[in-house]
Amino acid sequence: MRATAALLLVPLLFVATSRGQEPPGDLKDRIEDLKRQIAEKKAELAKLEADLARLDPSNPQKIQGKWRTIEVVSAGAKLERDVWVHLSWEFNGKSVVTVAQKAGEVPYTLLLDSSSTPAQIDLVHKNPKLSLSGIYKFEGEKLVICLREGTRPRTFDSTEADGSWLVTLDPVK
Repeated sequence: MRATAALLLVPLLFVATSRGQEPPGDLKDRIEDLKRQIAEKKAELAKLEADLARLDPSNPQKIQGKWRTIEVVSAGAKLERDVWVHLSWEFNGKSVVTVAQKAGEVPYTLLLDSSSTPAQIDLVHKNPKLSLSGIYKFEGEKLVICLREGTRPRTFDSTEADGSWLVTLDPVK
């Protein structure tokens, strides 16, 4: 009798599993496991996209935020730390504000062209004599900007002859 019951159950189990039916408890566990895996993959994707944005020099969003000055070379001479230690930069959309201890806040309109090589930056002030043209690049997390009045620098050098400023910034975290 038991053998007959077992023979009847085997085909029923085969039919149920061949139709993709599973016991409800197992199905719920698999669904929860898949939801967890999807959430983990979404978090991983968001982190990778953020890393890519930080590494991509053509991404103008990378420049946004607060930056602190870590080095300044003016007309070929490296300036002493006490001259620039309190100089910070805040890029916000299409504006940038430089903040210096003695000069206070100096607002500029920000123009970026990341499609050029090297990428171009213009700081436009309401007083045209204070406007600056430049180039920029990222070195890892650091932002390097070469600026001067008038013609745009072509290289990331500051010499006495060209009078440009080479500024290296670090993001404020």
